[in-house]
Amino acid sequence: MERKVLLKNLSNSMVTYNIPNRHVSRQLLPYSSIQVPFDEIQEGLYQQGIKVLFAEGILATENIRDALELDLEVGMGIVNTEAVDKQEIISKLNGPNGELFKFLKTASPTVKENVALLAIEHRIVDAGKIKIIKNATGTNVLAAITREQELTSSEDEE
Repeated sequence: MERKVLLKNLSNSMVTYNIPNRHVSRQLLPYSSIQVPFDEIQEGLYQQGIKVLFAEGILATENIRDALELDLEVGMGIVNTEAVDKQEIISKLNGPNGELFKFLKTASPTVKENVALLAIEHRIVDAGKIKIIKNATGTNVLAAITREQELTSSEDEE
């Protein structure tokens, strides 16, 4: 039986990759997962396109064993699919910056979005944490907090 790898599209767009030597062309819908042959991905990583998709965090594998055997680094093609609750995110936001960075590096897109929302809700203004969150999620926490305060003050004036 052929070994399979669970390949996950972490982006909000359809992703296509080709492996011309194998006559393979695959499309992954946004946030979808598919099972593909291990040797297909192994061969595909020698081509620049697939390698970039993993390096940029667009494609990932959920299995650490597969990731290690494919020579992928943590945060570059490995996604953590463990359930994360609100309290755990808050503890990461209140903890050391290095811990938050490591946590976000392997977090799923949904968890990253929740981190940004909770950072805004809990008014996290630490410059290091704001930078880490912005790099991981694209959300400018400080700007969102400022905007929220402006909206609140303008409502109070009315």
